[in-house]
Amino acid sequence: MKNTLITLTMTLMMVTIIMSAAQPVNAEMIPDDLSSGIQISEFLYDPSCPELDGEFIEIQNIALCPVNLLNWTLSDQDGDIDLFFPNIILHSGQMAVIFSGHGDLTIDQATGSYILHMNKSSSLLTNTGDDILLANATGSPMDFISFGDGSSTDLPPSGFNGSVPLSFIPEGMSYSRQGNNWSQSIPTPGSLPHSIDGILITGLCPDVKGGGEFIEITNPTAKAIDLAHCAITDGEGMAIFPSGTTIAPGESLAIADNGTRYHELTMEFPNLSYTGDSISGNMEIPGTRPMLANDGDEVFIIDAGLNKVDTLAYGDSIYLGEGWTGRPIMELDAYQIIRRVCLDGIYLDTDSVDDWNELKPLRMGQSNHTIQT
Repeated sequence: MKNTLITLTMTLMMVTIIMSAAQPVNAEMIPDDLSSGIQISEFLYDPSCPELDGEFIEIQNIALCPVNLLNWTLSDQDGDIDLFFPNIILHSGQMAVIFSGHGDLTIDQATGSYILHMNKSSSLLTNTGDDILLANATGSPMDFISFGDGSSTDLPPSGFNGSVPLSFIPEGMSYSRQGNNWSQSIPTPGSLPHSIDGILITGLCPDVKGGGEFIEITNPTAKAIDLAHCAITDGEGMAIFPSGTTIAPGESLAIADNGTRYHELTMEFPNLSYTGDSISGNMEIPGTRPMLANDGDEVFIIDAGLNKVDTLAYGDSIYLGEGWTGRPIMELDAYQIIRRVCLDGIYLDTDSVDDWNELKPLRMGQSNHTIQT
C-alpha cells in the first residue's frame, strides 16, 4: 500500500511538472538570465544622409523566449540615459531599431520590427569614436560595443573588460553582427542581409560623353528577387538599390549614371539612376557613386553583406579574384555596348570573357534586346 501511494504521488508530481511546462510563457516573468539573449545586432554611426535621419542602433532577441524591454536602457555612457524602452515585448528573432531623431513608436509591417526614436536634437554617436551600452531594467549590462581609435570611448562595463573598439568604416556603411563577429555591411535596419544569388550583369556601356553610362542586370531565375540593400560597385564608389526594388523572373533593369543623359541617347528612361530621372527612382549613394573608367575597370553586384554575386572586368583591368578568371573583356569604344551571350534563353555564366559577345558589340540607340547566338 505504501509503495502504491509513493507511485501515485510521484505520478501526480510528474503530471504537474509537464502541465506547468506546457503553459504559455509570460514575458514579464522571464528570469534575468534569459534576457541575455537580447543583443546589439547592427549600428550605423556615420550615415550618408542627415545624422538624425539615418543614425540607428538595432537590437535583436536571439533567445527562444520573449522578453519585455520595459525600462531597459541604451546609452553611450556620456551623461544621462539616452533611451528608456517602453513596455514592448521582443519575441524570439524579432528586432527593434532605434533612431536618434524624432518619431513615434511603430512596427515596420514589412519586417515586423519595432521602430523607436530617441527624439534627440543632435546625433548620439560621435563619428570619431563612441560606445553603446544596452542594460536591462535593473541596470545590469546586457551588451556593449565600441568603435574608433579608443580616444573617444569610455571604459567597458563590468563583464566586458576584454572588449576592443571596432575600427572606422566608410560613411554610409554599418557594422553588422554575425555570431560573435562584427563586419562592415550595407545598412539593413530591422532585417537580416539576404541572398540575391542568380543575379547577373548582362550589359555594359562604360564610355558615354556627358554621362549616361549604364549597367544592365538580369534575373534569370524562376523567382522574384528583392534587391533592397544590395548594390553595384566598381570597388571604389557604390550605388545601393532602394527599399522596395525587386526584379521579376526574366526581367532586366538598366541602371544609368545620369538618367537624363541616358534618355537623350535612347529615348527611354533607365529603371534606376545615380543622379537623374529614371522609371523607379534613384540609387542611394553612400559617399561616392561608381564611375566606370573608359579604359578599363571592374563592376560588381554585391549583397548587403558585401559578398560578390557577379563580377565583370573589362579593358585594362588587372583584376583576378572572386567571380572572374582569365583576361578582361576588350576595351569598349565610346557609346559601345557589350552584352552577355544567351543560348536558347540561358545566359552563359563561366565567370570569364567567354560569357560575353565581343564580336557583336552594339552602340547606344540600337536595339536593346539580348544578342542571341
